[in-house]
Amino acid sequence: MSALVWWCDVCGRRVAGGAGYLFVDRVQLAAHEDRMAVWEEEQAAKRASRSDGGLALMFASDFASMPNQVPWQVVHAACDPSPDSEGYWVPVERVDSVAAVLDWTLHLHGKGFLDSTDWVSVVRGRVLTKGVNG
Repeated sequence: MSALVWWCDVCGRRVAGGAGYLFVDRVQLAAHEDRMAVWEEEQAAKRASRSDGGLALMFASDFASMPNQVPWQVVHAACDPSPDSEGYWVPVERVDSVAAVLDWTLHLHGKGFLDSTDWVSVVRGRVLTKGVNG
């Protein structure tokens, strides 16, 4: 089975096993959760004002104001712009195949923060689209 190839978001070079990781910033995750709580309260108030006792509607414009998800980044350890930040990181050698990415997806799902991140975009864009050859 061929290994997945990860590319550094900072320098653009291939990240070999042992040389880097995927990470998401925990401080940004906490801030996102706070922003989502406020957004959800605002949306509940909008739906209540629109319902007139019946079906409450949401419009596409309501979703446009939803806070952006926190991005995962791929970096060499030497390229990490914030090596001392509070991040959750996964060494690239732990996600070096499609099966390993699936396993980590299930693991991360249990952490409770996955929906606050762009993990789905990472998997679709870097794993499924580019495949094992990067």
